[in-house]
Amino acid sequence: MTVVGGGVVGAEYASVFALLGVEVTLLDVADRPLPFIDQEIVQTFVAAFEKSGGRFVGNQIVADARWDGHSKVVVQTRSGLQFDSETMLVAIGRSPNIAGLRLEATGMTLTDGKIAVNQYGQTNVPHIYAVGDMAGAPMLASRSMEQGRRAVAHALKLPLTELPSYAPIGIHTLPEIASVGLDETSARSRFTAPLVGHAKLNEIARGQISGVTDGILKMVADPSGKKILGIQIVGESAIELIHVGLLGLQHGIEVDEFLDSALNFPTFAEAYRVAALEIVGKRVKRREFNEAA
Repeated sequence: MTVVGGGVVGAEYASVFALLGVEVTLLDVADRPLPFIDQEIVQTFVAAFEKSGGRFVGNQIVADARWDGHSKVVVQTRSGLQFDSETMLVAIGRSPNIAGLRLEATGMTLTDGKIAVNQYGQTNVPHIYAVGDMAGAPMLASRSMEQGRRAVAHALKLPLTELPSYAPIGIHTLPEIASVGLDETSARSRFTAPLVGHAKLNEIARGQISGVTDGILKMVADPSGKKILGIQIVGESAIELIHVGLLGLQHGIEVDEFLDSALNFPTFAEAYRVAALEIVGKRVKRREFNEAA
């Protein structure tokens, strides 16, 4: 199978079919799949994907793709590479399917093929609401359900709180990927020297019991090593684990609180404590260095 497009859908299907024993080649125009996810997390995913028999080829633009009329799909790239496969999956993104609905007749405002809405999903036509993909990013099922709930509550004049600032990302690749808040690259662009803690899931007791061979939990903190800025995870149960980080960010939990909390053992959640310990260690070294200077 040749999969064109290294976004969420392409990466998910490619990794699943590879684990099922299919020889999968994943092509993308970028140098890595999932470019909006932390680079170290993606590197771990690609390593696991290729260990399972898949292959990622980046920096490729498809010039031609056609069925040979007999037994294979032939894909040729602008760089001169050719990939032959029995089947091909095109996963190069999606857009709201609103063409032909004649929405302009309602007087609604459309922006770049999407419906413009406020924080309640309300359009500029007060009695019309729009939620989900047609309202644009982040195009997540969890976010869309929350948008729908808020739209109904607003229409019925029920009390509402502000829309949560943080929206977790869960990608159903194998291994799973999840993220919330700032990743390391984003943190470094906003802060002089953020501190980052790691926990390798294969070194956690639960990981060893479960036979996990790869996976990382990253905790990104501000330069003081106190405030948590983001959590990124790749590995088993990542999509479940991310909710701990989500609640921590929403309620302003600091790094040290993971040290002072007794977590069930053995669990993958222990990775939060391990990552926090690394940040605290780096914080102490930074303080000692500054005092010596």
